[in-house]
Amino acid sequence: MPGSVSIASKKRSAHQYAERMNKDTNLSSQEIEQLVNFMYASASPVHNNRLDKMKFRDILIEHFEFTDSILMDQVFKTFDTDNDGFVGVEEWVRGMSTFLRGNQEELTKFCFNTYAMNSDNQITRDVMFTLLKNCWAEKGGQELGEDDPEEGVKELIELILKKMDIDKDTKLSYDDYKDSCSKEFLLLQFLGNILPDKGQVDRFLAHLDDLSKHQAFYD
Repeated sequence: MPGSVSIASKKRSAHQYAERMNKDTNLSSQEIEQLVNFMYASASPVHNNRLDKMKFRDILIEHFEFTDSILMDQVFKTFDTDNDGFVGVEEWVRGMSTFLRGNQEELTKFCFNTYAMNSDNQITRDVMFTLLKNCWAEKGGQELGEDDPEEGVKELIELILKKMDIDKDTKLSYDDYKDSCSKEFLLLQFLGNILPDKGQVDRFLAHLDDLSKHQAFYD
């Protein structure tokens, strides 16, 4: 049966990745194997079993309750380290290692890279305006008591720069961001939620474990 051979091959591949990658990630061998099987089952063979942006979005929506399309696209780009428009197996495992179990330094780099939408690797006023305006619109600017949401966003940006722009160049470098987050960790996701909470992590890992126990990844 061709399909059976293909699934058996994917399972062997997942096991090999788990053996090879567990020493340099925050995940156990079992978690890596489950993540790779989950990815293979989610990805399209047309894309060589890599995740395209839409499949990746589906995972963020279904398992981590993401709603902001701009931030979902930015998280995808952070996972897609070789910028080929797909998330491959190693990118998936290393990205999930940080996304699910990252330490403070890893999470700081992950969030900064996700927020820094411009090629100069800075969080500029324009980036802050785009992300905060989008967040403001989702929450409902009028509900927050603002007659002019854009003006409210601009005022918020000024407050952010006053607090976080250490070198006073009117944009946030990685050092600005890292130093600010080290003093006040709540600033890590100041431009919108891009990390799962503990409950979402636990539920996702439990879901993978359940699929593994019932050998249901490829059902």
